[in-house]
Amino acid sequence: MKLLAIVIAMALPGCVATVEMPECIDAVDCDDGDVCTADRCSKFGQCIHTQYGGEECSQ
Repeated sequence: MKLLAIVIAMALPGCVATVEMPECIDAVDCDDGDVCTADRCSKFGQCIHTQYGGEECSQ
């Protein structure tokens, strides 16, 4: 099944949140293994990955 990704620009510079569908139950379901993202599960059951800026995460 193909995942739908929606990119939303955050208010903080250098941060981008990506919302994934289908569903999740908690943050463990959303862990993508990327140390440059903060992973969480929204109250609507969608994974949200917030990408951090900075030199170590820009590549």
